[in-house]
Amino acid sequence: MIYYVALPFQNVEVGLVPGQPVECPHGAAAIRRAEAMSCDAANAGAVAFSRKGNPDVGEFDDATVLKVFGEVPDDFRGGGTATPHDPPQRRDHEPADRSRLAASGGVACGAG
Repeated sequence: MIYYVALPFQNVEVGLVPGQPVECPHGAAAIRRAEAMSCDAANAGAVAFSRKGNPDVGEFDDATVLKVFGEVPDDFRGGGTATPHDPPQRRDHEPADRSRLAASGGVACGAG
């Protein structure tokens, strides 16, 4: 089975940490959701990816990156595959600067 996921990242003192992943019905929906997540002032960026796996036995292939928006860890840059990590508990953080264009090729994010 193929899963499509949008995963936001927050910028905290220790660097970028993953937020709550959202499963989507197809790749295009994951891309749209990740783009919206990247425009949220609480997130530094987001990634849309797909992943094959069997949740019954907990076996999953590496993720295939569909699209990256804003700031994300290097493992998700450059397309190809990455291994998403389990999201840590939420921590306090400062909102990302949304006055710039997202690194999505010109998607403008409104302020806060």
